[in-house]
Order: sequence, then structure tokens, then C-alpha cells
Amino acid sequence: MSSLTLNDLLKKAPPHTNPFAFALERLTQTDDPVGPLYPFAVLIFFAVVYGLLISCCCVIIVWPYFQGPASWERHVWILKRHYSDRSSTPYYILNNALVLTITQVITSVIFEIYIAFLYKSYKSARFGKDVNGFAWADIRWLPGYYGYFIQAWTAFYTWQSQSSTKPKTLKSRSQGLHPWCFNVVLLAVPIIVTAVSISMISLESIAASRQISSTEKLYSALGSLSSNWNSGRQITLAEQNLTEKYFQNYSSDGRLALQRARETNIFWGVSGIPTLVFYAISVWSLLKVVRNVVNEVSRASSTEFAMVSSETDSAVVLSEDLPFGSSVDDESSRSMKRNYTFLAWHYSFMALTLLYDSAVGVFFSAQGSAEIRKATTRSITTLASLGGSVLMLIAMIILMFHTMCEVNDSSPLGKERFTVNDSNLDHHRRDSLYKYPC
Repeated sequence: MSSLTLNDLLKKAPPHTNPFAFALERLTQTDDPVGPLYPFAVLIFFAVVYGLLISCCCVIIVWPYFQGPASWERHVWILKRHYSDRSSTPYYILNNALVLTITQVITSVIFEIYIAFLYKSYKSARFGKDVNGFAWADIRWLPGYYGYFIQAWTAFYTWQSQSSTKPKTLKSRSQGLHPWCFNVVLLAVPIIVTAVSISMISLESIAASRQISSTEKLYSALGSLSSNWNSGRQITLAEQNLTEKYFQNYSSDGRLALQRARETNIFWGVSGIPTLVFYAISVWSLLKVVRNVVNEVSRASSTEFAMVSSETDSAVVLSEDLPFGSSVDDESSRSMKRNYTFLAWHYSFMALTLLYDSAVGVFFSAQGSAEIRKATTRSITTLASLGGSVLMLIAMIILMFHTMCEVNDSSPLGKERFTVNDSNLDHHRRDSLYKYPC
């Protein structure tokens, strides 16, 4: 519509018909296409999926509470400090299982509201305009980004701390990321992403509001000219020029709103794709560490190194503080293997979810301006953006069963058959205790 003028549109009207009514009808069909953009049954399906997501997350959070105060204290925490030999500054480690669960609750609630607004806008085009084209709804991706980043960054910490079943030497310990760098990245990346996303969404909302205002002015002017044409009143040149000006504003504001929406989408794609790569590398490295421990335990009935559970939720602990000869029986070995399987499947579906959402974003960004204005394309991209919820639901169900099995388990991954008291470790031995809270 960039090269189309109002006069060009009026000339397309059939002979002996009201050209202004024709133009108004064509524009209305483009802006507010008739038909079920978002099928009710599909919206209900995704609403149920997000409802189940909220339920799973609530179970993950409250399940340790029903196992007693000790279990609640051991599994439900936000931040802990881990120390290394290189600095008195601690590494600040977040309980990423809890952070992921909380962010998914927030994300699911926002998506539920978004789905309700989609249905309402289908019933009333005016309602869709009043909420500025749902520009604000792009904030729904932000909590999920927090969960992914925290999970990947914590996995990276565990990997850089202990990349094998043998303890690192003092020299190798000093080669890891410095606590100051680790903590700054942990804090700075979410802050930067939040600031940029809010800024871009605000610009998108302002552009959408301007588009709505210019659209209403054009519709009003065309409606007035249509009434004058029907009544036989002569239309002045000034009225035509004013309407042409409204049309140009309508076109330019529409292009700007589409550009802002595309820029916001590209931003999430730029944020999501590197996060996906970093996430995949970090969790793969972590799973490799866990697999090595499982294989080590499976090969020997007695070992210097064992996976134990301390106060960390769903912790994977590699410790040199166990007494030599501590045995890990078959039941414990099976529990370790089960824990590894849970983690592997959970991370796989988390990565698939991020891959799917990134692919949807790339698809939207690749559409041309004319294509994205079509009702079919808008419907496909909007509904496709909800599809990642199915994969996320599977990932959270796996995490839920992981939590339930671990809390109830009497193995080293559950009720502390081996206990490591972190407070009894001196400064040089604290670094040998590596925890991964998921």
C-alpha cells in the first residue's frame, strides 16, 4: 500500500457505485477481515494447555511443603552463595528449577489473558483496536526468557566448576570465570533484555495507537464523503485533499506500526537464537558431567566420588568429601540413572520449545508487508505463537515427576543417605562441592 493513493483506490470502484463507500469497505476488509481469525476450539485448547502448565508449576512448588519443613527448606530457596579458592567473593547461584517454575506461572497467566483478548477481539473488532493491537502482549515472552537464561547460566557454572568425575586441581579451579564476571553477567543480561524489550514494546504500542487514530480519522472522512455522495451534495476539492492527507497518514502509520512489530519480533529472535545455542551447549555439557558420574558409579560399588543430595533442590553434587569406601548400592545407582533420564528429557523439551518459538519468530519476520496483512497469515502466526506451550507442558510435567520422585526417594538423590555439611568445609574444600539446582 506504500505506492497506492486514495485516488487510485477510488478509481477501482465499479461504475455507478459510491466510490467512497467502496474504498471504505475495501479498507475495512483489510483492517478487520470477516471470519474466525482465531477458531474458538483452538483457543480453548491452548487455554487448557496453559491452565495445565499453571497446575504443574504449582505442584512443583508446593510438593516439598507436604513432605515436611525440612524438605521445604531444602528444596524451596531462591539464592545461595558458593565460594572458590580464587576470591572471597561468592558465586551467586539461583535455584533455577524454582525460578523456571515461577516464570512459567507468570508467562502462562499472561498467555491466558492474551488468549481471552484474542477471543474478545474476534467477537468485537473495536475491542481489538482499543487494546492497541495487542502490542503490550509481546511482554509475555520476557518471563520465559528469564527462566531459560537462568537455567543455562547455572548449567554453565556447574560445567565450568566440574567437567569430569575427578576434582579439579587448584590450578584448574583458578581458570574458571571469576565470581565478579559471573555475577555481573547473571544480573546484567536480564536487566538489559528487560530494558530493551520494554522500550521496543512501548514504541510498538505508540505506533499502534497512532495507526488506530489515523485509521479512525480516515474512516470518518470517507464515511462523511460517502454520505455527501449519496445525498447528491458536491464534494469540494478541500474535502478531497483533506481525505487524501488522512489516507497518506493512514498508510505511513500502518507501515510504521508493522515495522515496529517486526523489529520487536526480530529482537526476540536475536535474543532467542543465541540463548538457544548457549542453552544447548550448557545443558549438554552438564548432562555429560552427570552421565560420567552415573557411569563411574555403575562401574564400581565403592568410589571416592558419588552423587549426593545436600540442601540443594534437585542437586547434582560432585564431592571429594565422602569417606573412601562409601558404597552406592544398586538402588542408589538406579536412582542416579533415573535422575539423569529426567534431566535429559526435561532439557530436550525445553530446547525444543525454544527452537520452535524461534522458528515462529523467523517465519513472521520473513513475511512481506502485504502478506502479513492477510487474515490467513495473521491467524497462522498468532496461533503458531501459542504452539510452544504444548512442548513446554511436557517439559514441566517431566520436571514435576522429577521433583515428586526425588523428594520421596530414599536414595542419595533424595533423603540424604550421604550428607555433606557445607558449613564444615574449609575455604579450600568448599570449591569441591558443586551443586546444580534442577
